[in-house]
Amino acid sequence: KTASFVAIYIATAVLSELVSNNAAAALIYPVAARLGDALGVSPTKMSIVAMLGSSAGFILPYSYQTNLMVFAAGNYKFREFALIGFPCQLWLIGTVIIIFALEDTIGIAIAIFAACLAVMLGVALLYAVVPATTKARLPTWLTG
Repeated sequence: KTASFVAIYIATAVLSELVSNNAAAALIYPVAARLGDALGVSPTKMSIVAMLGSSAGFILPYSYQTNLMVFAAGNYKFREFALIGFPCQLWLIGTVIIIFALEDTIGIAIAIFAACLAVMLGVALLYAVVPATTKARLPTWLTG
């Protein structure tokens, strides 16, 4: 069952990068509902996975309207969106897997989710306080 959640999430997320999130959800939901019926999974769970996947337009600047506005106004590059968006995408898919794999023990799922969030925020905070001389020695693909 977990593999079906991951497959639906990835298919919807990839489609959401190319078309609007509403279109991605509308195209994937019938597939998700039939897959859920075949596996004995409730349609509500499959629709939640499709919803989360369609809301995950992080990697490309044209995957969501506000991404496009920031892309133009901030003079960002595609690479910058991918460097930030790909870890966000991995974090969300990990969250989906943890929540649906551990749905019977939701307390453990929430604790794992909180720990992952703390690690991500901790890394960002550590990078913010790293001196400029140390940042200069980091690879250029990492610092932009």
